[in-house]
Amino acid sequence: MRCTIYVETLRGKRIIPVYVDSGELENITVKEFRRRLDRLDPCEDYRLVFAVQTLKDHKTLRDCGIKDESTVIRVERLCVRERHTIDVKDVTGEIIPVDVDSEELENITVKELKRRLDPQSDNCRLIFEGKQLKDDRTLRDYGITHESTVYASIRLRGGRGLPPPEDGGRGIPRTESKEVLAPPMQQEDPIAWCSIQ
Repeated sequence: MRCTIYVETLRGKRIIPVYVDSGELENITVKEFRRRLDRLDPCEDYRLVFAVQTLKDHKTLRDCGIKDESTVIRVERLCVRERHTIDVKDVTGEIIPVDVDSEELENITVKELKRRLDPQSDNCRLIFEGKQLKDDRTLRDYGITHESTVYASIRLRGGRGLPPPEDGGRGIPRTESKEVLAPPMQQEDPIAWCSIQ
């Protein structure tokens, strides 16, 4: 007769049935049970818990109190990564901390960093050590490390800019300003322009 032992995973909340012959239930060790489980659903690093106890590899399932239709919980150990902070200083002087883990610090692109700062912004540019950062490069390429300060500025495209000085600030385009200002100059008395004494 076959017994079914259910393994519930916390991540994804899946139930995995592991089938064991009823004669094996008394003799199979937790280590062997883990091997069978790994064939069905591979996992790197985890522990098995039953009735609030972590199962030891050398014990048998029967020693742990596991019977037919029991549910064992697989708790995956999370890899604890070191957290790093990159400070981004905007044009107002406000410092925005961006948290990344050690793997991200090596592999995150400038474009991804911009997305984390402001997902809507496509006119932001980042500057580090006087260099404008290119979107497709990684932070590692620029030598950005833990607690580095990156400066954010807004990219202004096109626009009218300041009016040319000869139009008196009236906002007349440069070509028109010559035509508007030229007639008054031509009407003035030529003698007043160059008087010889």
